[in-house]
Amino acid sequence: MADNEHTATANNNLIKDELSHEKQRIVVAGSVCQRFAIIKAIAKNSYEIIEADAAVDLLAMLSEHEYDLVITSTDLPGHNSVELMQSIFKVGKSFAVLAQSDTDDEIDRVLALELGADDCVPMSCGSRELKARVHALLRRRSKNFTSFIKTPSKGANMVGSELSHRGWVVNRDRRQLYSPSGNVIPVSNVEYCVLVSLFANPGSIRDRSSLRDSNAGSGEPDLRSIDVSISRIRKKMARYSSQNIIETVHGVGYRLIKDRSGSE
Repeated sequence: MADNEHTATANNNLIKDELSHEKQRIVVAGSVCQRFAIIKAIAKNSYEIIEADAAVDLLAMLSEHEYDLVITSTDLPGHNSVELMQSIFKVGKSFAVLAQSDTDDEIDRVLALELGADDCVPMSCGSRELKARVHALLRRRSKNFTSFIKTPSKGANMVGSELSHRGWVVNRDRRQLYSPSGNVIPVSNVEYCVLVSLFANPGSIRDRSSLRDSNAGSGEPDLRSIDVSISRIRKKMARYSSQNIIETVHGVGYRLIKDRSGSE
């Protein structure tokens, strides 16, 4: 067995270990009333739930421990909504994020999604819908892991746990993106999965359906959301390089751009 296959197998075992804990771990952050309503809606006994009431507490928890899902108000004491979402993703760990807007304003929810949240609900969201969205995010996260624990094909662009292309690196152990100059670029769970799909086979076209499947979505709305995810990834990359490496293949999907010589 080749060295990269040994490494991939070891990584697979680590990921399986992460998935093996009995209850999925959820952080619920917000006011006492918000936390009570959320915990009541999602069935407390089904999960291991940890609570936080301020941004500093939430960020400390995320830095020190592993969680499956973060459910947070966009208005925690200590941070405004933009600062909060940016700080959450700077932690660089592989949890899904469900934001709860403190208003019913659509603009607030769109902003949270643009900043990287996997989902966002208004304050008026009913308990049944909230429970369904939590289940969907956790189911999606579990599928995200299992869809990438397979040993890659010989043609995959992989060295150990890293996928690289033109100086950019996706580290699968840390679930992070690194710029050519070594900067860590925070990405959401969905963005990470899209990057892995593209970086695994540079130059190969990935249609929206396959990119959607990589983050376990289904249906037309998720196909459109792939375009939003690609747009966010490009904006993040543009902060560190003027060179766009993700090409839109009109009417088909996306691929990583190769050098003219054909090399990666």
